[in-house]
Amino acid sequence: MTDLVVTATLDGGGAPFRVAATERGIAAAGWDPDEDAFQADVAKRFGAQVVRLTDADPDEPAALVLRGALPAIEAIVRGALTEDAPFTNH
Repeated sequence: MTDLVVTATLDGGGAPFRVAATERGIAAAGWDPDEDAFQADVAKRFGAQVVRLTDADPDEPAALVLRGALPAIEAIVRGALTEDAPFTNH
């Protein structure tokens, strides 16, 4: 079972785009105007504590995964993903 899920919110071009990660990878993502509802859903699905990336320990594995994936996710959400878009696979 996952101990911690880390979330971030991106500008989704009209609605916030929320992303959640565990130490194993991206666990949930979607356009959701209600951050509390998104976090509650993630907590219920994973039975884990949920924290915002800005509040997470920088060395927490889930935070490292999310931080590494955010540039590519931001590019996808903006519709700007190209072969040159940053992507880090840990």
